[in-house]
Amino acid sequence: MSYADEVRELAGLEPGTEVRCATAAHERFAQALATHGNKLAAYRDAYPKASAATASAHAYTLANDPDVARRVIELQKANRERILREAEDLEAIVANLCHGK
Repeated sequence: MSYADEVRELAGLEPGTEVRCATAAHERFAQALATHGNKLAAYRDAYPKASAATASAHAYTLANDPDVARRVIELQKANRERILREAEDLEAIVANLCHGK
């Protein structure tokens, strides 16, 4: 199993998902942060056994790690592109419904 496959498996990601972070926990953190934007919740997602004090102390630092921050931006960009494609698809469906197709 490749390192990327291992990280995907540990992070609970779909096969083929691009992996850019150094550890599975960092990838989970980046995925969660890109999804909902809450640093503390993302840290708890990535490190479920961490205490509240540890999560609070490290969430901001991890979010500002250059590799993690870069990955969050990549994921947010991919999410925006996916949402725009879905919106275009919905617009086409609504247009077809309005024209009786």
